[in-house]
Amino acid sequence: MTNSTWLIIGGAWFLISPAFITRSGHLALCAHWLLIWAIWIYYVPRLAVQKYKMTLWNVGIAALIQPYLLAMSLGIHFATLWKGIIDKQVTLKKAILLFLFYIPLIGVCWFIAGNFNIPLSSNSAGGYEVYSANLNVFWNSGGFAQIFPGFPWATSGQSEGYSYLGAGTIILVTLMSFYYLFAKQVKIYVQPIWIVIALMTIYALSNVVTFNEYIVIKYFGFPKFITDVFRGSGRFIWGLHYFLVFVAIKLVHDSKLPIVVKHFLFVSAFALQVYDLKDFFYADHYKIASYTPKINEEVWADLTKGAERLVMYPPYQWGYGSEFDFFDFANVAVENKLDITTGYLARNHRKARNEYRHVLDSLLEKGTDLGEEQNSIFVSNEQYAYRLDKLYKNNLVKAFKFDTYILAVPIVLKDNIAYLERHPEQFYPITIEREGMAEFLEKHENHIVFFTIRDEGTHQLCEEAKTYLRNAGAKVDSLVFKDAYVGVFLKGEVVFDEYSKNFQLEKSWEAGTVLENGVYSFQNQ
Repeated sequence: MTNSTWLIIGGAWFLISPAFITRSGHLALCAHWLLIWAIWIYYVPRLAVQKYKMTLWNVGIAALIQPYLLAMSLGIHFATLWKGIIDKQVTLKKAILLFLFYIPLIGVCWFIAGNFNIPLSSNSAGGYEVYSANLNVFWNSGGFAQIFPGFPWATSGQSEGYSYLGAGTIILVTLMSFYYLFAKQVKIYVQPIWIVIALMTIYALSNVVTFNEYIVIKYFGFPKFITDVFRGSGRFIWGLHYFLVFVAIKLVHDSKLPIVVKHFLFVSAFALQVYDLKDFFYADHYKIASYTPKINEEVWADLTKGAERLVMYPPYQWGYGSEFDFFDFANVAVENKLDITTGYLARNHRKARNEYRHVLDSLLEKGTDLGEEQNSIFVSNEQYAYRLDKLYKNNLVKAFKFDTYILAVPIVLKDNIAYLERHPEQFYPITIEREGMAEFLEKHENHIVFFTIRDEGTHQLCEEAKTYLRNAGAKVDSLVFKDAYVGVFLKGEVVFDEYSKNFQLEKSWEAGTVLENGVYSFQNQ
């Protein structure tokens, strides 16, 4: 078997790695070749300075692609420079300077990629300890392999650290480990890359180390400014994953075993790997469920044509008429080259979002002009459409109902309004009126009204409603943020109300019970 054959089979081994295949849908995060390249640079027999030139390309490309892969690659390059110091190919001072040069290189690449458009404060998120790696990570196939079964995770987020090695790799690593442990002529010594990979693995497991569904140990952990940025710590297990695959192949190739034995081991292990992972090679393996669009995208593309922005209200939610329909609206926005106020981003500009939300709410509250939303189409639902009432009353927009959505279209978008009015069977013209709690109670003063308020509702209860309830005899002045509050309103009076600071409040009455003022009773309630 020639070296070319070794390279082809070895390359194929990496390509069918479950850690890579299961990430293939994430076009940035699946660039695992950066890690393999970094490991190869460490082991390639070149001078430290020559290796360093190669690392510059690796770091620059990684900086343009994905921060997690950049962090892992930097760790391996740190080990490469450390090895250069041990081999006396570079001095400690020079190695430090060379490593520090990565910083401006990363900065330039991040500037090119637009990473500085988002403040550093927006690049953090919770989830460390949840998105970790499990100790069973290398033999837990998740039930998708032919040989090794699936094992439980401690948290659902541990799928982030999915890194099943495959039966062929496990067998090869095990056999070669025993061979080198018992081969007396082979000296084993700790290498810098081992230490770096070990640190990556410790971080991947997080400070809550788990085995299957059990917690093994908890300790203080890493600084929060690191864990908030790299919350998906389980991904760092990829360093050890590819290190084991790389080293297993290298150990077979470099061993003093007879050529025939080497070839047999290599080909047999690869064949076992292919058999074990065969289900991973079929597209149906990745079809968890078929996706059915929640909206008619063609109709929405027609009715929004010519507008500049789709203002989904409230902004930045994932469901307006049905769960996750933001996917479909995002497609409509792309189709018509529209801005849109919803979508999913792993990291977003929180300050910019909050500022826009504040400006939008102020615009709706005043309702005197459309400002920058002059050419925007507003999309909401029955729950929140009341916020558009002032725009409607001031004749700035026309309103329509389409399926479960409420549309408010600026008067200046005449073509869009004409399209909607030509199809009244689809787009039903409506009026938008705001009815507050005070107006509702006044309208229903001759009915029995049960009301309940909780969480942010107690904080957001308007002064008009508080005044009305107060005059009706309610203990509304005792409410504080996130209290649970229930009451009964009848004939202009609050005949019963009660609140709790425990976030949960239940109250029931037997039929015929007379409430505390002794006047009203409920029959068969």
